[in-house]
Amino acid sequence: MPRLLCRRTRIRSVTYLAAAFLLLAGTVVQQNMELIQYRRLASNSYTHAFSELSASMNQMATNLEKQTCVTSPSQIAALSAEIYGQSQAAQQAIGELPYADVELEQTAAFVSKVGDYAQAVSRSAAANGGYSGDELKNVKALAKVSKTLSASLDDLEGKLYSGDVALEDLEAVENRLTGTQTTPGAETSESRFKTVETDFPELPTLIYDGPFSDSLQSKNARALEGLEEVSRAQARRAAAEFLEVNPDALMDDGTIAGDVPAWVFRLQGEKGSCSIRVTKAGGKVLNMLCSRGVKGAAVSREEAVRKASDFLQARGYTDLVENYYSEANGALTINFTAVQDDVLLYPDLIKVEVALDNGEIVGFEGENYLMHHVKRGQLKPAITADQAKQSVSKALELMDVRLALIPTPGEQEVLCWECTCQTEEGTRCMVYINAKTGAEEKILLLQEDETGTLVL
Repeated sequence: MPRLLCRRTRIRSVTYLAAAFLLLAGTVVQQNMELIQYRRLASNSYTHAFSELSASMNQMATNLEKQTCVTSPSQIAALSAEIYGQSQAAQQAIGELPYADVELEQTAAFVSKVGDYAQAVSRSAAANGGYSGDELKNVKALAKVSKTLSASLDDLEGKLYSGDVALEDLEAVENRLTGTQTTPGAETSESRFKTVETDFPELPTLIYDGPFSDSLQSKNARALEGLEEVSRAQARRAAAEFLEVNPDALMDDGTIAGDVPAWVFRLQGEKGSCSIRVTKAGGKVLNMLCSRGVKGAAVSREEAVRKASDFLQARGYTDLVENYYSEANGALTINFTAVQDDVLLYPDLIKVEVALDNGEIVGFEGENYLMHHVKRGQLKPAITADQAKQSVSKALELMDVRLALIPTPGEQEVLCWECTCQTEEGTRCMVYINAKTGAEEKILLLQEDETGTLVL
């Protein structure tokens, strides 16, 4: 009898072990299927983003070439509006690619510059009755560069669709950026983008009054003026404190030059990697970006905004208010604006990106803040809010009025009454009335949908 019980026990144990093994195998298979599905969705998203980039660049190159053939202010304005829209679409597409901040820096700067220059040319043509000075020459130069860049992107797009080149997913990007070996001989879009950026055509020097003009790109960061230069060790401690990790966990990742020289560090974690840049002057965090996949949305937008605000407060950014936000790829990007004496300081902008699966901060962009932030003098309006309201169209429903400092074309700033309004169709818009002269200074449309607010 004891021998029979022992045999039954062995059979029962083997049965339980087999069942457990089958359950574990099923779980692994399910997880692998979910991972494959996620990677397929991510790949489709990146392919779509690249197609949008290529299409926008093609249209922009075409319209720039058209612009070299027109002379009337109305045609210049019409084409400039299209070019600006295509510039915005290209920038959005670049932002959706997982390696945009590393391999597409020149391309992103170029499309931003073209869009802003188009606006400046449109204003100039309206004031002067057509092109003035070197504007036509600059438009021709930009058209030539756009055509070259568009051809490079078309070539890469053809290789993507033929299978000769593969768009990387987030894991591949993380492995490459952290030095992990990939499959020998495999050509990815990264290597092709490096070729595009290395062979980037020489740009004309644009002397005009837009915020992306060369004369303004070389200006100093106002928040860093007079601060002593920090060593790499000091910068590493600042980065570690910002990320709330041990300094030893950060790997050196080179330096960047330009208007705001910085030390670069990388943090490799289980879920992905983070790149962080710390300014050599003063040891301030310039930006931070974490690359990882985001699955699902367990965190509400309100909670994400609160987490972003708490994140900034804990790092000494106390005089900021949440302004606009937008959702994309499982993350919420929130724009924060500095405040002084109850006046919004729009040039002093910080962006924080929050993953909606767990509320983790995965992005921080502080360059605008460092470039512009300084204690302003007295921000006193010459006209009252009631007087400013008289300058707003009677066709608009006025909802709110407050003071705001906005950037003008160039590095100037102007104090305005920000009038939040609504059209008869229900579209919200912001009308900025010069707080000194009472003239309309700027009008912005707010395009609101389920992903957030787009300012046009």
